[in-house]
Parts: sequence; structure tokens; C-alpha cells
Amino acid sequence: MYISKLVINNFKGYKGKHTFSFKKGVNYLSGSNNVGKSSILDAIECVFGNKKSTISDFRNTSIDPSEEVSIEITLTSDSVLPDLIDNIIDNRSISTKIKDRIQHTY
Repeated sequence: MYISKLVINNFKGYKGKHTFSFKKGVNYLSGSNNVGKSSILDAIECVFGNKKSTISDFRNTSIDPSEEVSIEITLTSDSVLPDLIDNIIDNRSISTKIKDRIQHTY
């Protein structure tokens, strides 16, 4: 399983919606200083990391406070893992809290 797409909206130095595509394997981020390479990693860490920060901690300061800040990550797999996750989600014997967490992470 790998991250195939990242969509950030008004996140850190990125104003508006920006989409980044990744391929299976190693991907490289390159560019001059202060162009947002670390922001891409911060967005991924905000979703998967163990930090107690929230997405609103990374709001682009140049936007109106009423504008949405969001991160969307698409995971892709060529294995049977997605089918197993779908089966877990569909299984009514697990708690709603666990289902919500799996769906949020998946």
C-alpha cells in the first residue's frame, strides 16, 4: 500500500487546492528553499502521525478564517489488503468506533 495522491487545501503556505501524485516506490521532493516540500510531509504526518496537532494548526494565515482547510490522501494497493479492510468495515460485529477509525485511516 502506498500514497498515490495527496490533495491539500489552504494548508500552510499553499493557498487554495493543490494535488500531488505519487508513484509506487521511492518518490523525491526537490526544489528551492521555502517552496513547500516540508509542508507536503507535514500534511501526511498530520493524517498518519502521532502528534496531537490538528489540521487547523496548519491553516494558511493569508486566507479568511472561514475558508476550509483540508487534507485528502488516496492510498493504493495491488494486494488483497483493501479487500480485507472492506470486509472488516462491513462486519457488523465490530464496534462503530473501530469502524470509524478504519474508515478514517483507510
